[in-house]
Amino acid sequence: MNKYLKSSIYTFSFLIGLTLFTTLLNYINILNGKTLLIVNIIVSIISLFIGGFVIGKNSSSKGWLNGIKMGGINIGIFLILSILLKFKFAVFSIVYYIILMIFSILGSMVGISKSNINE
Repeated sequence: MNKYLKSSIYTFSFLIGLTLFTTLLNYINILNGKTLLIVNIIVSIISLFIGGFVIGKNSSSKGWLNGIKMGGINIGIFLILSILLKFKFAVFSIVYYIILMIFSILGSMVGISKSNINE
């Protein structure tokens, strides 16, 4: 399986799983308002970090470049979904996508340091 596809599957699996968990916490009134917004941002960051980690672990060199590719693919998917669902595009969105890209790159660099391919 293509390493980018595998990493995207990990990213979206964690994103969906953690989102369902936060939805459950919102349903039983543990999270609400600003706290829910912050937790949703953290869930996205964790998911892209994990996806970057997986791509880095399956790579032999240039973890930062693989992290940029992986982050670009996932952010492209997020942008397409945002356009299809007609979300408004604002400055916050640009900052949000830059933060997601940074964490994808960091995850890939951490993953490549934990890789068995280097040994």
